[in-house]
Amino acid sequence: MPTGERPTILIVEDEENVAESYQLYLDSDYEILLASSGGEALVTLDSSIDVVLLDRRMPGLSGDEVLEHIQDMEYDCRVVMVTAVDPAGEIVEMPFDDYLTKPVSQEALADTVEELLLLDEYEELLSEYNAVVKTYATLKSQLSQHGLEETQEVDELEQRKEALRGQINDVIDGLDEEMAAVFREAHHAG
Repeated sequence: MPTGERPTILIVEDEENVAESYQLYLDSDYEILLASSGGEALVTLDSSIDVVLLDRRMPGLSGDEVLEHIQDMEYDCRVVMVTAVDPAGEIVEMPFDDYLTKPVSQEALADTVEELLLLDEYEELLSEYNAVVKTYATLKSQLSQHGLEETQEVDELEQRKEALRGQINDVIDGLDEEMAAVFREAHHAG
């Protein structure tokens, strides 16, 4: 998602009043798209979608089938199953990011969406951080092998590396405590 744009949420829900409730919960912070069936979801899905809120049990194409399509098409979006179907063993192999059982409160829905968007931001920052660290290490190695002074480029990379580290920590601070602890441990171990 380009900087400055509101994240796009696709709500896939066959019960109109439930879909409208979710839209009201999230409308002020996100761009909302609605699909009232699995088939409509497939037509609506594209690379602009950041998060899909997906009901499992719908007439026609089920949420499980839509989820499979999202995986097959390799869409880069997060998926939350929001359903009245209690989780059971079959969900172990399903490629979703979170599972909420109806009825879902405004707070639970908003917190889940926000956390998934923070995870996306974390992954993007971590990828950039790793690239900067590798470039920085390569340049430092070259400079020391040849007995050369550090360059402005190396200084800028070091500043960028530290700025990214700060941004990563800010994102981690935005996660819930349990998840933040896991990410902090992983980030500091790496």
